[in-house]
Amino acid sequence: MEENYLVLMSCRKARSPYRAATSLLFRLLRIIRFDLHRDPNASAMRFRQLVLLFHVAGFVDDLQVSRLNKLGDNALYYGLRAALHRARADFWTRHRSESVKDS
Repeated sequence: MEENYLVLMSCRKARSPYRAATSLLFRLLRIIRFDLHRDPNASAMRFRQLVLLFHVAGFVDDLQVSRLNKLGDNALYYGLRAALHRARADFWTRHRSESVKDS
């Protein structure tokens, strides 16, 4: 709840609340897709919560909410796919190493 209040305060201090809202949402999209150290599912849930918050606050309309949700779904798909490929590569690296074959 406190995080939502901070988001609204940062939007109020910016010259344009739409610019602040947009930049925050796109930073979350980058986290969902590219950040290796964060859970993409949790980031996607946070993204959807913020989209809903901005919709209720009147910063985005229904069409923009639909488009933003599609962007979030695509970022989640690519983020999870990249994580799966990394896990698969790590698995094969471990099982092809000499130390694993000897034991």
